[in-house]
Amino acid sequence: MTDETEEPQEEAAPPEVTEEPTVLPVDPADVEVRSAAKREIDVRLLPWNTQIETRQAPHDPLDVRDLLASSMPYPVTKLMHKEITRKVKELDAPLVDRLRKVGFRIDDDDETGWPLKFRTRGGGYYFNVGCSDLIADGEVGLIQAADIKQFTADRVQLTDGSARKADLIVLATGFKGHDEIVRAHFGQQVLDRVGPIWGLDPDYHELHNMWTRTGQPGLWFTGGAFSMSRMYSRVLALQIDAIEQGRLAK
Repeated sequence: MTDETEEPQEEAAPPEVTEEPTVLPVDPADVEVRSAAKREIDVRLLPWNTQIETRQAPHDPLDVRDLLASSMPYPVTKLMHKEITRKVKELDAPLVDRLRKVGFRIDDDDETGWPLKFRTRGGGYYFNVGCSDLIADGEVGLIQAADIKQFTADRVQLTDGSARKADLIVLATGFKGHDEIVRAHFGQQVLDRVGPIWGLDPDYHELHNMWTRTGQPGLWFTGGAFSMSRMYSRVLALQIDAIEQGRLAK
């Protein structure tokens, strides 16, 4: 009797990943325009507009980049970003000129670009992943906020007497910061003890009351970008642990 048992075959090894996956940002305006809908944008701010690459170049290890980012004093960071912003303005000049021609207002006075806007006000900029080109090409119309007189049931009434029919109006009013969260949950007295939250401290060149002790014992704050939370959450945790273990006074 012949043994016809098949020898087990080796499973094929999964394909080796040689590079990080590509992240493709999606802009809602781009999606809407491609659906053949007519869109208009109401501009209320003077945003800093900059391009964003959809592929990452080779880079240093994450811990090295975190160390470089977290150890750089803000006065030095400001000088560095002034030079970076100058170069970015040169690279983005063709797109910015096209935006200006269709009435898009640009923050010309900015000298340090989006990173310090983020640290000082938490916004005021836009990474172009499609909408800027759509505005410049006339695919998305533009209405200045100052030209809007009032809203009616289905229209936007403009100051020149004309009206635009609107199927949908989105009030993109932004969000309130940590200060309002503290006031809402803990009251004005606690907020007074804590003081400002976020924004650069002019004396210490650090973000107000972030990842450090505050005037209210036991109340700590973390936030910002994922990278900032990754870098500074460890510092915050070490402080809390030292207090709980008696190595730091409460």
